[in-house]
Amino acid sequence: MVDPFRFRLSLFAMLAILLIFVSGCSPQSDKEEMSRVKEETSEAVGAAGDYIDEQREEAVRDLRDAYDDVSDRIRNFREQYEGKLNDTQKKLMSDLKDKQDIIEVKLEQARQEGRDSWEELKNDITASVDDLEEAFADIQARFQE
Repeated sequence: MVDPFRFRLSLFAMLAILLIFVSGCSPQSDKEEMSRVKEETSEAVGAAGDYIDEQREEAVRDLRDAYDDVSDRIRNFREQYEGKLNDTQKKLMSDLKDKQDIIEVKLEQARQEGRDSWEELKNDITASVDDLEEAFADIQARFQE
């Protein structure tokens, strides 16, 4: 997977070189050449945006897979201990369900989110899934005591 920071850095470097080229054109330059350069720049920016969108969609799928894995294990655990939970354990399981609901909302936001706020949301979802995983591991440990 391509490092998003390096990709953006490369993209900005390419755009900077292109701007230097365009600014170096003399006033006598052919208007068609300027138009072509503008069109190519626009296409490059569009392609870079499409690439970022594809990377975001792949990351959302990976996050969804990680979340689904934890959720499946939680569901199996619930089924195994259904009817055998005391009040404290029921509260812990309810807390897990609340965390799952929050992650569901965040995953839906990530699917619809624009490019600008994607990185922050991705980090937030990753932390939430990690938190869910840790909370579930803690509950499993308590049930084994």
